[in-house]
Amino acid sequence: MTIMLCTFIPCSAKAVIIAMITDTFFPDSIFMAPAMYFLGIAVIVLAGIALKKTGAFAGDPAPFVMELPAYHLPAPKALALHVYDKGKHFVIKAFTIIFLSTVAIWFLSNFSWGWEMVPEEQSILHDLGQFIAPIFTPCGFGVQTGDYGWTFSVASIQGIVAKEAVTQTIEQISGSLIEGGDFSMLVSNSGITQGGLVGFAVFNMLTIPCFASVATAKGELKDHKTFVWTILFWVGLSYLLGCLAYVSVDYVWSLGITIPALIAAGVGLYFYDRHMNKKEAMAN
Repeated sequence: MTIMLCTFIPCSAKAVIIAMITDTFFPDSIFMAPAMYFLGIAVIVLAGIALKKTGAFAGDPAPFVMELPAYHLPAPKALALHVYDKGKHFVIKAFTIIFLSTVAIWFLSNFSWGWEMVPEEQSILHDLGQFIAPIFTPCGFGVQTGDYGWTFSVASIQGIVAKEAVTQTIEQISGSLIEGGDFSMLVSNSGITQGGLVGFAVFNMLTIPCFASVATAKGELKDHKTFVWTILFWVGLSYLLGCLAYVSVDYVWSLGITIPALIAAGVGLYFYDRHMNKKEAMAN
């Protein structure tokens, strides 16, 4: 369960996405950025409670034992090794995943299916973005965002590789589509709504963090079925919450349906848990 839930805490790469959206569309709001962090914590708590009620995670919790080292000022050698290790990891990531994704975006956004250099609107990336855009329509950043909206869909797919690639992809494509363009101009030209941006942020905050996380989960989860369910859980929950965020912001009246539905689901889960506990007690 820890592997399934810990990725909902925003990392430094996700913080860049929050900063970009907050600075562009919610500059006067002091609540947007903290809300994203609290959202991750709330999702962990509520999803943990819900998962605990399922058969896969039922039973007594396993004791958590962590050995704490002696606290003292760090030795210069140990500090230098730690900084070297982190710096090496970043450089490798920057010159592999991020660099290769940048090259791929440049190539796909400048060449057609006939391998000819063309404007962005006739490129392979444009066609791929238009193809996958309908998938994200319920989240608010799909076909309803117009001719430039496919950029958000492409950036979200790139974010599965590495979250740093989300902002890099948007800036790179918007600069090609709009002369002197940046994220704020892309938002203005695409017509994406506040709800769509919130849905975009929520989806990217909660979905698959990066390929490195997937590889780690694969190594820790020996059972292939559990690994597949973990990936589906990350994608499915982030997609659902992205849809709810979009609808709740742009269509406030829908809260009259969403909130009672969530309450009903919680009550149903509570009584289901009581029924299963009573059934287990009678069996014993």
